[in-house]
Amino acid sequence: MEEKFHHHPLAAARSIRLLKLAPAHTYSEPLTCELDEVRLDDKPAFDALSYVWGDSKKPETIYCPIRPFSITRNCDAALRRLRNSTQPCVLWIDAICIDQTSLDERNKQVLLMPDIYKLAKRVVVWLGKGSRATGTCFTWLHRISKLNDLTMITQISDILAKRIKKIDGELRRTLLEGEIGKYQCFIELPFADIYFWRVWTVQEIGVAKKLTVMSGKHEVTWEDFTKAA
Repeated sequence: MEEKFHHHPLAAARSIRLLKLAPAHTYSEPLTCELDEVRLDDKPAFDALSYVWGDSKKPETIYCPIRPFSITRNCDAALRRLRNSTQPCVLWIDAICIDQTSLDERNKQVLLMPDIYKLAKRVVVWLGKGSRATGTCFTWLHRISKLNDLTMITQISDILAKRIKKIDGELRRTLLEGEIGKYQCFIELPFADIYFWRVWTVQEIGVAKKLTVMSGKHEVTWEDFTKAA
C-alpha cells in the first residue's frame, strides 16, 4: 500500500507552510507539489486561495512530492487552473498547508489567517469549475463594469429580473438561452455559489491587497466584479 503524506510539525509560532505546485504542460497531468515551512515575518511571496473545500466524496489526489494527499474535486480544479506551465506556483491553501489532523495546529493557524491573507500578493476567489454559462457571465461582468452610470446598471438589472420572473414555461427557457439570459446570468452570479455564505469569506477578502475572481478558465478583477454585482 502506498504510504500517505504526513505533515511535519511547524517549528515556530508564526510559521506556515506554503505549497509549491510543480508546473505541467497539460491540464490532465498529475498534481505534484512540495510543502515548505516559512516564517510570516520574513514576508514570503505567495498567492492565497479563498474557496469552498467542497464535497469530500470521490476525492482527487495531489502528490507531495511522491506521497499521495487527498483533496476534493473543487480544490483539484482550482489547483489545475492556477498551475503554471513553466515555473512553480507558490500558494497557501488552508486544507493542505494546515495539518487538519492536529487540533492544536489548526487552532493556532486560524489565528494567523488574517495575517496570511493580508500578506499574500494576491487572493484568488475561486468559484468552481463553472458551467457552459460561465463564459457568458464573465463576459458581461467585464462589459457591465465599464459602465459608469450605476443607476442605469441597477435599473437594467431590476427590470430584467422582474420580467424574467413573470415568464413561465418554454418562453422563459427560450429567453434565458438568448440575449436576456446573458443579463440574467449576470444578475444571479454573485449569489449562485455558496462561497459567499462562508463564515471566513469576509475575513479573507477584507484584508487582501489584491483580489481576483476565477471560475473555470475565466477571471475578473474584484473591482470589476463588485462594480457589476
